[in-house]
Amino acid sequence: MKKSIFTALVSIIVCTLVFAGCSSQEPESKTLKIGYLLGLTGPGSQMFLEQKEVVMLAEEWLNNKGGITVNGEKYKIQVVFEDDKNTPADCITAATRLISKEGIKFIVGVAVPDQVAAVASVTEKNGVLYASSGIDMMHPEWKLQFVMKYAWTSPVPGLYDTMLQLYPEVKNVGYIVEDEGGARAIAGVAQKIAKSRGLNTLEPQFHPWEAKEYAPQWNVIMSQKPDAVDIGLKMPDANATCIKQGRQAGFTGPIISTVSADPTSQLNMIGKEYATDFFLPGFDPYGEHVTPMIKEVVNTWGKNHTNLITQDGISGWDTLWVMVQVIEKAQSFDPEVVAKTWENLDTLETTRGMAKMGGGETFGINHMVFAPAPITRLQNGQIVFIKWIDTWVP
Repeated sequence: MKKSIFTALVSIIVCTLVFAGCSSQEPESKTLKIGYLLGLTGPGSQMFLEQKEVVMLAEEWLNNKGGITVNGEKYKIQVVFEDDKNTPADCITAATRLISKEGIKFIVGVAVPDQVAAVASVTEKNGVLYASSGIDMMHPEWKLQFVMKYAWTSPVPGLYDTMLQLYPEVKNVGYIVEDEGGARAIAGVAQKIAKSRGLNTLEPQFHPWEAKEYAPQWNVIMSQKPDAVDIGLKMPDANATCIKQGRQAGFTGPIISTVSADPTSQLNMIGKEYATDFFLPGFDPYGEHVTPMIKEVVNTWGKNHTNLITQDGISGWDTLWVMVQVIEKAQSFDPEVVAKTWENLDTLETTRGMAKMGGGETFGINHMVFAPAPITRLQNGQIVFIKWIDTWVP
């Protein structure tokens, strides 16, 4: 009898401990999936592979801070990557896969106009909120499409103003333009800005997008005798090649580029001998001028990597961070509710500082994020940061 009582007591105690242990366990976290499109193969893949690693660090950073809280419930962030191969057709395939296979309602990525249009053709009809990582135009009919960064046009006024402050003798500007829709459009904007500063714009020289040789364009440019040359929008490697070949051709005046490339990478590709009197909208992540948030990203990267992080990589952090901020402010996972909340926001946090929403007056829809843009000068083989500029457009 005593043995039976003892056995019963032991059973009660064991059960109590088991249930106590179960009740002390935290409930399993819910998950918010965010789709991310990157050209992990194809042209420019090296930059996108770095961005993927940065986005993964941002995901971990956000989750370590508690993830996202919506209607009193916490959710972990899970980024689902798809390779868009940097082509419009593959963008459609990748976006479709995120929606149909993963059931994703929020997608980020892509910064080439025809690719953005390809993604939007899928997301709009499926009621999915899509934010391009950077582009210069908005389409009012795309109610669920946003832009994370007013991209290549935004620094043009600051580039011209900075150049003229340092080189007031500049009167005539030459242009080497990639024969591609986005590059042509940005060159047109740059010429208007130059004329508004009282400058004479020379006939643009168009360069085939895939070609590696810029000597034919520089030969014509040299005959035009410009005081400065605007080489516009190019892939970072082509940008460096164009500058190097221009210096080798004998052009000694200032050069402007709208490519938001990493200054250190550009310096290495151009070569110190030729990297001078060159202005670009880039910043050195390890420079003294960077914001506290950029320093935090750099330190986080350094704990996991031996190679240096670039400006292009850091941009991936912002795209995920901004999307999470907006969803949390909306307190909803309904893309239409989030879109309505987003277009009525005033500011958002980015690694570059506070960004402002805008574009309603200019583009017909208030769906563009305007973060501060950097202006840097490569001079005598050295990186010289000049300033951050406000890029806001009403």
